[in-house]
Parts: sequence; structure tokens; C-alpha cells
Amino acid sequence: MNRNHTRGTIVSFITALGLLALASSTRATPYACDITNSAGTVSFRLNEAADNVKVISSAGAVTNDLGPGVKGLTVTNLGIAGGNIKVMVTRSAPAGYTQITTDLFQDGNGVYLNKFEQPRGIAVNRNPATTSFGRVYIANGRVGTTTAPSSRQTTDGIYMINSDDSVALDTGLVPRTAGLPFTTVADAASPLRATIGKDDNLLYISDLSDPSGGLWVCDLDVATNSIATNVFTGIGDLNVGSTNHGSIYAAAVEGTLAGGNLTIFTMDEDLVPIRTPWRYDVNSGPLPSGALTNSLGQPGMSNTAITLVKGGSSNYLYASQNNRLFAAEPSIRVFTTNGTTVTNSLEAHAGAVARLVVRRHHPRTAHQRRFQFCRDQFLFRRNQRRQR
Repeated sequence: MNRNHTRGTIVSFITALGLLALASSTRATPYACDITNSAGTVSFRLNEAADNVKVISSAGAVTNDLGPGVKGLTVTNLGIAGGNIKVMVTRSAPAGYTQITTDLFQDGNGVYLNKFEQPRGIAVNRNPATTSFGRVYIANGRVGTTTAPSSRQTTDGIYMINSDDSVALDTGLVPRTAGLPFTTVADAASPLRATIGKDDNLLYISDLSDPSGGLWVCDLDVATNSIATNVFTGIGDLNVGSTNHGSIYAAAVEGTLAGGNLTIFTMDEDLVPIRTPWRYDVNSGPLPSGALTNSLGQPGMSNTAITLVKGGSSNYLYASQNNRLFAAEPSIRVFTTNGTTVTNSLEAHAGAVARLVVRRHHPRTAHQRRFQFCRDQFLFRRNQRRQR
């Protein structure tokens, strides 16, 4: 895991039960999560070492300066009052990216936590208002063993890693599935991509296999409960009997069922036109949803390594594909929620080249124009002499 370092401070807020963590951050890299305050015994987890950690309590009246903080879980009895606390983390480091995990890291059971035989999707919980803030979710798509010397057998399901690169919950040896029927054949497509709903803080898991193709949802602990279900009516692609979806490469989710505005965007393998984006206005549900399919009218992609994200300052949709074999097609398409094309990677590249050409042949300053004129005259006369 890489982080872009710069100087900054991040502050996390929690309740006495540790059920809420809020953060206001500037440009910080290190942060605290998994924060609890149990009758003055404070615990928190740092994703990396910090220059300084402060615990602020009693509505800002009491500050405990803990000095440098170590990566991992810290538990300390500060004898402070119960209730909300803030954990302020500061670090100064050179600008740039620094890997803060170890590729061959082994936990206490000798498991290589950062090795997966078929990791098909990854998501990071970036919402500090959730108890699993900082947790990393890895969707592994088939049963297999990584190569020696760091051999690890992984199976179909969701593995979870804490922000400090330790095992989250009980997924060191066996992943969680939330009781969802992922296909266990050796197709490396179930589960596939993973994403966290922008507003409902649920984990959505796409499935590209034929027997269980579609989209799944579960809570952020990947627990087996009433939340875990297939999002759309029918399990499997169109050949298996589903009618409003096929096998799904990836999804972007916003809104909530409770708010009556749940909206899901997918990249579907089977709906015609194939390998294109679709929108579902699920609204208040219920799930599984029989919501109508709305094609966004984008051209189909040729490769099968496809993903979809939504965001940026304009909140556009970005669909991408591994395009090394299809040079005539854009690797990235950008479009709005109603399918209006914004741009694509080929057009953006061509526009950048055109701007470079324009700037080269149309200098801005008078000095540049005189230089260009003299250069053009010289080349013209030299060519005339050569033609003689």
C-alpha cells in the first residue's frame, strides 16, 4: 500500500462506545481508526508511524500528548473521562509515495497477508463515520495457491485487512462470503470487483460468472445477515434466467434505500448492447430489485478487463478497459449519468497533441514570432538552394 506523504494533521472523533469515528483532514497521510474510549482506557490504530499523537477529551479541555505514535494498535489507560475523544495525528515526510506495507509480511499464524492467488477487486473504506474506516477489502476470485516462497492458499470470497496491514476480523486463513453463493469453479470471476456505496456504506460485489453473475451487497463486516443478498432479481446471467441483468463487471452506487434514491450504475457483459454501462433507479427497493434497465448509450468495450467508477469534481462516470490489444478504441470513456459523452482517452490525447502543435506554430510573444519568422525564412532559402 502506497501513501503520498506531506506534512499534515488528521483528527478523529469517537463516542465512548467507539461506534462513531469522524475525521476532518488536511493533507495528512497517517490517521487513527478503530478508536474506543472505555472509561478512560483509549485504543486506536495507526496506519503508519506518526511524529506525534494527541488525545483530546472533555470537549477539548484535556489534551494528552502521547509523543510519537507507532504503526498498529495502541491501548493506553489515560484516566480520562468517558465520552467523545479526538485523536490528532501529525507527521512530516518528504513529498512522494512511500510503501508502508511489506510484501512478504506474515502474521502470527505465518500467513502471507498481502498475497492472493486471484485478487480481482479491491475497495478501501474511506468514510471515517464508519467503524471499519481504513479497512481494505480484497475480492479473491478462485481457489489457488500463490507461488513459493510466499505460498498462501486463498479461496473465493472477501479478505479484509486493517489499515495497519493486520488481519481484519477472521479472514487471515478463510475469507468471508456473507453467505452469498459465489461460483467456485476455476473461472476467477466470482467475486470480481468490489465497491462501497457512496451514501449507504454497504459493500457491493460484482460477479462475472455465468451461474452467479450479477451484483451482491452486504455490510462492511461481510456478515451473514438479512442485508446480504443479490441486488437484482435473479441469480446468474441471462442464460441462467435473469431478465434485468447479466454478468456484471463493475458497479458504482449512490443514494440509499431509506432515502428512496438508490441508484446503481453497472457495466454489464450480456445486456444488449454488450459490455456497456446501464443505470438502475432502484429508489426505495426492495432488494432484490426488478428495476428497469436504462442503457446509457455508450459504445461497447472490446476487452473483458473492465471497471467503472464515479466521482471527481463533476461526478462523472469513468469506464475503463485494458486496451493493449485494441489501439483504435479508447481505454477510458467519460460520460454523465444520463449517458452524454464528455470525452474519452483518445480524444483527450489528440486534443493535447493538437494544442502542442498550435503552440509550436503560433508563438505567443513578439520575440518568439520574430524567431519563428527568421527560422522559417532560413529553412525556405536552404530548400531553394538544394533544389538548384
